[in-house]
Amino acid sequence: MKKITFLFFLTLLTNVMVGQCLTATSTTPQWPTSTYIPVACDGLVSNSITTSGYASEYSIVTVTLGQTYTFTSSVATDVITISVDSGATAEIYGLGSVTWVSTIDGDVYFYTHLDDGACGGENVSRTRSVVCGVPPTCIAPTNLVASNITTTSATVSWTTSVTNPAFGYEYYISTSSITPLPTDPATAGEAPGVTSTSLTGLTPATNYYVWVRSICSATDTSGWSSVVNFPTLCNPVTDFTENFDATLNLPVCWAKVGTGGSAYVQTATATTSQPNNLYFASWSTTSLSVVSMIPVSNAGDGTNRLRFRARSNFTIGGVIEVGYLTNPSDDLSFVSLQSFTTTSTSVYDYFSAILGTAPGSNQVLAFRHTGDPSNSVLIDDVIWEPIPSCVEPSPLTVSGVTDTNATLTWTTSFSNPIGYEYVLDSTSTDPLISGTFINAITYTATSLTPLTTYYFHVRAKCSTTSSSSWVTIAFTTPATPPINDNCTSAIAITPGSVFADSPIVGTTIGGVTTTGLTFSCQINRKSDVWYSVIVPASGSLTIETDATAGTTMTDSVLSIFTGTCGSLTEVGCDDDNGNGNFSKVVLTALTPGATLHIGVWTYNSTGGVDGDFQLSAYDASLANNTFSSSNFTFYPNPVKDVLNLSYSQNISKVQVINLLGQEMLVKSMNETKGQIDMSQLSSGTYLVKVTSEDQIKTIKVIKE
Repeated sequence: MKKITFLFFLTLLTNVMVGQCLTATSTTPQWPTSTYIPVACDGLVSNSITTSGYASEYSIVTVTLGQTYTFTSSVATDVITISVDSGATAEIYGLGSVTWVSTIDGDVYFYTHLDDGACGGENVSRTRSVVCGVPPTCIAPTNLVASNITTTSATVSWTTSVTNPAFGYEYYISTSSITPLPTDPATAGEAPGVTSTSLTGLTPATNYYVWVRSICSATDTSGWSSVVNFPTLCNPVTDFTENFDATLNLPVCWAKVGTGGSAYVQTATATTSQPNNLYFASWSTTSLSVVSMIPVSNAGDGTNRLRFRARSNFTIGGVIEVGYLTNPSDDLSFVSLQSFTTTSTSVYDYFSAILGTAPGSNQVLAFRHTGDPSNSVLIDDVIWEPIPSCVEPSPLTVSGVTDTNATLTWTTSFSNPIGYEYVLDSTSTDPLISGTFINAITYTATSLTPLTTYYFHVRAKCSTTSSSSWVTIAFTTPATPPINDNCTSAIAITPGSVFADSPIVGTTIGGVTTTGLTFSCQINRKSDVWYSVIVPASGSLTIETDATAGTTMTDSVLSIFTGTCGSLTEVGCDDDNGNGNFSKVVLTALTPGATLHIGVWTYNSTGGVDGDFQLSAYDASLANNTFSSSNFTFYPNPVKDVLNLSYSQNISKVQVINLLGQEMLVKSMNETKGQIDMSQLSSGTYLVKVTSEDQIKTIKVIKE
């Protein structure tokens, strides 16, 4: 008898202990640290408070008097305890889940503990969630899906409602995304047990929104379901012209297909036809950006060509593929036919894709960015047109630009002409004269004037009476380099005085940045360090190098180049003449946005530059006009999806760059506040460069 009494007492004691699980021994007793307010209160939606809760901690949840709440842990054996007085006493408790009608307006403590008789803790993640409200007696169907979409019809299907309505379903169709009211009459309905409907008589190239509700009885109807949205297909055309200027949305019948990369219409002043162009980028070779065009009925007839203009955005070399989609809604069905590489960050290349009969019966042509390299490009003036009898050469490129020379190169015309005509002048419009005949696809211009913008025009000559349209490219000759451009003569400069006036070293002044390059840029001398800088809007740069305090730089030389690695042209040089310290080069009338390469090298062929050095590249005219950090805010950091920015001046551009120096995202703006969607980026640390009136603020942001 005593044993039975003891066991009964032990059982009672255990229940008391479970009922009083109000301890919080976790390192962070409250998690999340902010109070949670249920988002949905329909008796159906489970509001997730946290997915990383521990046993022996609590969440604070705001409740409403008289409302029903079901508190749940994803660990079914957890002890759930609810307290309305900040953990002093238990209002209700149970295992795994408890349902409670609130007795207060305010906050409750939602505890989870182990059911071990001791209110134990456990640092293993579990989800704490709450359902607010009482489930309705008639529930809407779920999982609406649109399929079999044509130009004028579509099928919408759904999952049977859990209340299996005896009177069937009703649907509501609209071209507006506004959810219908409960009193809005349905468009039509379906009989009990039918879980799909065929929509007909739709308008081509139109976005439609469809909702469905359950009819459980003559007096009991569910609310409208979540919406399914779909565009009807476009009627195919035989030709089109698109310059992206009508809206900042993708044009009607154009679409970004899949989730890879980035593609959107943006406002841009330096485009071929203002105000807009298409921004296009892929950040890797495994997640490619694809943009489909309006369908064309003659894609595989071999009678038309796709002509467009494009340029590199910030870094030369982005590659655009032209092809077609066998499934217009599947980016993986893209078939590449031709590829084109952008050659300039300031001048739009002319590109022409002649696809022949390769597309066959497929009607949707598309662009794809290769992601190799991951350099963003800008596209404008896309045209699908009949192939002319004499096709212009494309692309046209310029290289080897010096103060007096430049080399122009183009691709052989598709029409296999008898030769070409060219005109070199200072006018961007097409020449009114016939031009000089040349039977080659390259031309070297000589005796040019420094600091001058030239326009080179070329066209194919298919016969004595037949010529193609003109293709034009612009280039600007740089200033004549200093007289000691090869640094064979030394110039002694008194160190320190000027450099001390520009104390910001190796960072940003006036919109100029310095980043490390590889050793592949060596040019007839030993270079120990290479940097690149982007020319600011003013076209002026002052570049200095000096030894750090307490060190010297024996036989050091500062040289500045244009071009690309392996094909560099020196535009400025200064030699310390053995004084071991200071060098300075001032360059003006440069092309804004152009890249300059800075080399710090030595006469000493057996060794590098001795000692540590400082390098500064800046726009002297902006030295006193700096970015005001006190007037700039950004949040949150770390960021999960959207980064918010705010500044006292208009923000013109935001760039997101990874730690490898690759541009992952760019957004043009013209406002004091903005948002950057970083949801598609991988977790890690990024540098975010914010530009305002040629001033740049660089911040470090962690993406969760």
